[in-house]
Amino acid sequence: MRFQFLFLVLFSFFAFETYGKESESVLEFDPNSQEAKVIELKGDWEFFWKMDANEARQHPEKAQLIHVPSSWSTNEYGRTGYGTYHKRIILKEGKGRVLAIKFYSLSSAYRMYAGTKFLGSVGKFSKTEEGSSPDYHPSVFEINPESDTLDIWVEVSNYQYRQGGMWNAPYFGLLSDIMMRQTYLLIMHGALLGALLIMGMYFLAFYYTKTNEKVNLVFALLCIAGVFRVGATGEMLIRMLEIPISWEGLVRTEFIGLVFMLMFGVLYIQNLFPKDVNRKVSNTILIVNIAFTVLYLFLPIKWGSMLIPPYLVFSVAQLLYLLNLIVKVLIAKRNLAVLAAIGYFIVTGMGLNDILLSQELINSVYLTPFGIFLFTFIQAYTLTRKFSGAFSDVEHLSEKLSAINQDQERTIFERTSRLNEQAEDLRRINSVKDRIFSIVAHDLRAPIKSLGSVLNFAEDPDITIDELRKYLRGIRKNVDSLNLTLENLLVWSTNQVNGVQSVAELLDVRLIVNQKIELYQIQAEEKGIRLESLIRERYMVYIDSNHLKIILRNLISNAIKFTPPGGKIQVAANQLGETMLELSVTDSGVGMPENIIKKILVEGEMYTSYGTKNEKGTGLGLMLCKEYVEYNGGSFKIESTPGAGTKVSFTLKTQAG
Repeated sequence: MRFQFLFLVLFSFFAFETYGKESESVLEFDPNSQEAKVIELKGDWEFFWKMDANEARQHPEKAQLIHVPSSWSTNEYGRTGYGTYHKRIILKEGKGRVLAIKFYSLSSAYRMYAGTKFLGSVGKFSKTEEGSSPDYHPSVFEINPESDTLDIWVEVSNYQYRQGGMWNAPYFGLLSDIMMRQTYLLIMHGALLGALLIMGMYFLAFYYTKTNEKVNLVFALLCIAGVFRVGATGEMLIRMLEIPISWEGLVRTEFIGLVFMLMFGVLYIQNLFPKDVNRKVSNTILIVNIAFTVLYLFLPIKWGSMLIPPYLVFSVAQLLYLLNLIVKVLIAKRNLAVLAAIGYFIVTGMGLNDILLSQELINSVYLTPFGIFLFTFIQAYTLTRKFSGAFSDVEHLSEKLSAINQDQERTIFERTSRLNEQAEDLRRINSVKDRIFSIVAHDLRAPIKSLGSVLNFAEDPDITIDELRKYLRGIRKNVDSLNLTLENLLVWSTNQVNGVQSVAELLDVRLIVNQKIELYQIQAEEKGIRLESLIRERYMVYIDSNHLKIILRNLISNAIKFTPPGGKIQVAANQLGETMLELSVTDSGVGMPENIIKKILVEGEMYTSYGTKNEKGTGLGLMLCKEYVEYNGGSFKIESTPGAGTKVSFTLKTQAG
């Protein structure tokens, strides 16, 4: 059923993309037609080289036909310069209707006119390089036609990229239909980006809790590279989320996202099947990818973009290398080879489609985001099966060792002791594994469920951009909350397996407290909470700096989570004699009942609770704080009154010894 759903999504997306395409220099549009609600303005446009719109209107005889989408550098024009595109649309009963036109990225700045009316611009169009300013930003321009003939004029200039022109065809139709289409695509791309981000964080946690499995780290980095690639292409969610990034940064992010996806994709398959890898070829591929990345990072965009065609050729070579590796593991009947092959052929097919599309060799639609998602989804399932088998082997080994212990009662004391120690180690590892799975399964459910809810909104034609942004912000908050949980999980599980690691030193409490308050100030202000430090003097404590930061981060985060809007949180310090300092975090929140405090301080159990804005908590952070405080020779105390607030205080040494 999951794969059927994904294929239905892809089919509906493809149908939406190819709906109502035209290829004439002058076309007719009937807003009442059910067959052409949204038209992709592909085909022949009139083009006026080295002329703006006003000059083009005065000299219509100088028009030449140019195909859209394409770059003018593929024709007889230069790579840089400026020109004006013109398209005439005959409207059937279109007068008085609210229309719109949707542009993606044009290289590399443009101004838009309907007739002689200026509608807007992206970047700064100019006839000179000095006056131009490039930018990419998907934009919708509203059009209110005054007659049945609509002339679309687009002035495009390019001085900063290897090729210029309208390399993406705009979409035209009723404003409501254009906005519905945009909302649909934003939801789809937002869901894809969120899913990739969550999978990346999930497998990063696996890597740090099982350090001998390098494939976890590589796959996590592959997912994160996919986040950058999806966010910088198509609907450009980086722009829609108003993330501050320059045009140069956006272009570099897009290209480096592609390089990293291929590089980590190759490394992932190699780490999945290490016995079948040709190390010389593997190292060569890695070095070439790094070289392309360095060149693109430091070269000006105009020259760095010249690297794209040769890198696409190198991309095909990498895919052929992976094809050879996939065939080898299939012939050798390696475990999980079939799943790896399915993922490879899906992402390769869609990737080759987009490479040919970018080079204007075929006429299709952009499929890379969906290929990335399907590949990572299949490979996540592949790794899950791999880890499930590994844990089953551990459990089987535990049972086998237990049976051996029963049969070896007559052996010498040393061997019996050694076997018992091994069995105890396995039991402890299994216990850690069970608690890790419990937390991960519990806390990942909410973000994934929220992603599913966002996908359901795609069927609602009335959803607005503001509502969409609100849902996306909600996903971001879920991801932020999940990040702290994963960090706590990483530290706690590492402590359980390897013991607490620390390097104690004298630290300035006031400085670190101010840093953590600054980190959480925006989060507190969003809830209308006053977060402040009452520490006015300089106090020194003897503790590992990471331990103190983790303690303060968890206590301040918990206080914000369980304090309602209008409340306050105060961090204070109190000297206790010459050798101890007491730190406290006091809030005016909902408080904690005695039985919950007992679970944390006495029984060492985790629990699930919800903050004033439905933020989820497990109690793992407080358990970690208590463990670190006691490890550093201090005491940990919770005082709380339900409905009135909570004070969490702990003591630390002020000097070594």
